Amino acid sequence: MRLAGYVPRELGHPSHRAPAKLPQRAQGKEVTYYPDLSPYRYTVADQPMLNVGWLEPGAYFPRGPVPAQLVDALLKLGTRPRNKLRGFHFCEFCSRYRGTGEIHVVGASGIRYAAPMLIIHYIFAHRYRPPKEFVEAVLSPVCAVA
Repeated sequence: MRLAGYVPRELGHPSHRAPAKLPQRAQGKEVTYYPDLSPYRYTVADQPMLNVGWLEPGAYFPRGPVPAQLVDALLKLGTRPRNKLRGFHFCEFCSRYRGTGEIHVVGASGIRYAAPMLIIHYIFAHRYRPPKEFVEAVLSPVCAVA
């Protein structure tokens, strides 16, 4: 299935604008949120990694266009997800999609990145724009961490 070049129709939807409320974590509700490029701490990792795409409603995240080939590359990397745990994580923005597992990739600089499988949905449906370093790593990976 080829998904490159997909553009969401609902660009004016409220979920595409900068949120005005506090992140749910600050409201006392436990969620899986980590700022982009923060140290990975979700599960035990054998090597240091950086988080990308661990989003939640109320927390700012960059939006905008991404290279068309990014989603195809993520889909390919996602055929063998890492850290599949029990259950699913539902998209907290629309509750329409669920994911389990992570995509791990190593960039040319040797930095490792960990993203939830939902990152593909976040890019499509919520116009999430991952950090440049991660995009470069996905498009030209040294290796997908197996």
